[in-house]
Amino acid sequence: MTRSAIELSNMDFSVQPGESFFHYVNGGWLSQNEIPGERASWGASSELDKSNNENLKVLFEELLKDEPGSSLLAELYVSGMDEAQVEENGLKPIKDSLDRIEACSSLEEFSELVAEIQIVGVGYSARPLWFPFPQPDSKKSTWNVLAIYQSGLGLPSREFYLEESKKDVCQKYRQHIKNMFILSGQAEETAELNANAVFEFEKKVAELSSKPEDLRDSQKTYNKISVEKLTELSSFPWGSYLKALGVEDAGDLIVDSLEFHENLGALLNQTELSVLKSYLLNFFLASAAPFLNKALVDEHFDFRSKTLNGIAEQKPRWESVMSNVSSVLEDLVSEMYVTKFFPPEAKESALELIQFIIKAFEIKIKELKWMKEETKQKALLKLSKFTVKVGYPDTWMDYSPLNGKVSRSNSYFENFQIASKYKYKTVFERVNKPVDKSIWFMPAYIINAYYMPTNNEIVFPAAILQPPFFYPPTKEEPYRFAPMNFGGIGSVIAHELSHGYDDQGRQYDQEGNLADWWLPEDAEEFGLRAEKIINQFDEFEIAGGKVNGKLTQGENIADLGGIVLSYTGYQEFLKQHGDKVPIHPKFTLNQQFFIAHAQIWRIKMKDSLMQQRLLNDPHSPGVFRVNGILANVPEFHEAFNIKEGERLFRPEELRAKIW
Repeated sequence: MTRSAIELSNMDFSVQPGESFFHYVNGGWLSQNEIPGERASWGASSELDKSNNENLKVLFEELLKDEPGSSLLAELYVSGMDEAQVEENGLKPIKDSLDRIEACSSLEEFSELVAEIQIVGVGYSARPLWFPFPQPDSKKSTWNVLAIYQSGLGLPSREFYLEESKKDVCQKYRQHIKNMFILSGQAEETAELNANAVFEFEKKVAELSSKPEDLRDSQKTYNKISVEKLTELSSFPWGSYLKALGVEDAGDLIVDSLEFHENLGALLNQTELSVLKSYLLNFFLASAAPFLNKALVDEHFDFRSKTLNGIAEQKPRWESVMSNVSSVLEDLVSEMYVTKFFPPEAKESALELIQFIIKAFEIKIKELKWMKEETKQKALLKLSKFTVKVGYPDTWMDYSPLNGKVSRSNSYFENFQIASKYKYKTVFERVNKPVDKSIWFMPAYIINAYYMPTNNEIVFPAAILQPPFFYPPTKEEPYRFAPMNFGGIGSVIAHELSHGYDDQGRQYDQEGNLADWWLPEDAEEFGLRAEKIINQFDEFEIAGGKVNGKLTQGENIADLGGIVLSYTGYQEFLKQHGDKVPIHPKFTLNQQFFIAHAQIWRIKMKDSLMQQRLLNDPHSPGVFRVNGILANVPEFHEAFNIKEGERLFRPEELRAKIW
């Protein structure tokens, strides 16, 4: 590590900054690194994720020294690591579930099974029909409602079923469903018939589904409806479904598309129950496979990871088991993680940096020439009401009811079910009750951050406060890494703040309520400025596909705000402490800032995953998060003397400027 934490070997000085700043900063790293066999992508976040997992592994293995029964984490982890027992168990752990699906004789029983699988599943495979989640009511943010989000597909997005280019993947998906059915005990001919029926049903669901970009309008997706009216609209037994979900008194629900539920209800009532049972079985097996014998694990991996994402190798057993354990005992893992790996001074330093960026946002809002004073005052009021969370929650979840229930004497699948049911029991108990704003929606060991519009809060888990995002200060040189920290975690912090004012976030007021606080002319002007970003990103192509400017506009707006606001905060910092920041022999203080920003987005990705992300991910590919955004930033042009004729030179009239 150099004195400034810029790794010169990661750079490529044969590339001019104005041609591709992403490759100028990361070209050396790109040539020196290959995507590991067990991953579909490799970048700054995944490097940090790997390091985190290795640290957690040490902590998990320490737990194994404890007496049996003394640690929930150890009990679940041991049951997952006992491959011989998992293999010997075969299908026994899921026999009851298979029997119940087979015995299902009505739409009401089907609805109950849907709820149960949604509760105990893993990832998107756990979402038959839709995804239910308790959250603050967007128009009464102090009260929790049950939100119902469009879902129901076994493939990553609706486009997989509808686009000719995905025909080969669809055929492999049919074969995968058939293979899973055979492994669950069905005869080959029966399995093939059932697999084809499942695919055709899912294709019909895809045809009913909205495009991801069409679900970005917070007003259009706010549809409050009573359980009785939704039952009437969809001809689906919502009462029995909600009871099985653990929601006794739901109150009104929020659904993202009434049309989807009306059409889906009609489809469900027109479809043979045998097909619905096979559809449910497919989802169940997808969610159960990681906890079962090698044959199911391998088939699940071959399609879900290898075919869809291009991943060549399975993760080591310890890593997959640890990931599954952590997903249902998040706070136990988080508490263990922060106790060992998160120093208090990291939180203090991050909070200081956040204040510089909030002040910068205040300055930028006041200086805006395109926004009227009335809207400015409301924007400033919202900024003053932001809640900032760093590191980890003040209180941890109580898992004591699981003591004695999760045991290494149980099967891995049974233990996971017990823990998952308890987790979601506590989650669904929030429905139709006051909001608890102390709750975190991301564990401390995750390398990520988020903005929650209904709480008007930005949240930064402990794990992201590590290099290359954040370099902890030293007592001797507290500002040694200031350029790296403002360009790295600073731009992430400002990115999350900016989400409060992007195409979606700007529709929420200072209390987190969906309310229009913009003057019409200011809202129109914002739309015109956002349109520049949409048009710019619509031009980008990668891995044989195109970026969807409309789908990615919110993240692109936040990326642009992130770099502009963090840079402004950095300049305010330099006014106070610039003389205490070490000089780099090659780069100016401002150049270091932009280099740090480009470093955090370094990434290599398999084409198969990239093509999938282009269809459904609201984030743009890493290369465009650097080059596309910086092309709009005059301070970047100045720092690296970007000239007309270079690829990243963007004429002023085409540059997107919001803040």
